[in-house]
Amino acid sequence: MVRLLIEPTLANYVSEKVWHPKQKIVKRPGGLVELALPVADIRDIESWVLSLGEFVRVIAPKELRDAVRMRHRKAIR
Repeated sequence: MVRLLIEPTLANYVSEKVWHPKQKIVKRPGGLVELALPVADIRDIESWVLSLGEFVRVIAPKELRDAVRMRHRKAIR
């Protein structure tokens, strides 16, 4: 299960779409949105998470969080 915390800037965009039939969206304080959805492989969602830039934080799984962190570090080199 992938869990993402979406900043208010993109909260409406993420909330208005069906990304997966079993997704769960929960509004959090401060206009944040938590999106949880199952994925077979983190590589299936990694590019999309990266496309959200600084407006997303990966809560889980750790493997996805580490992969996104590594890509961002490579990008700034």
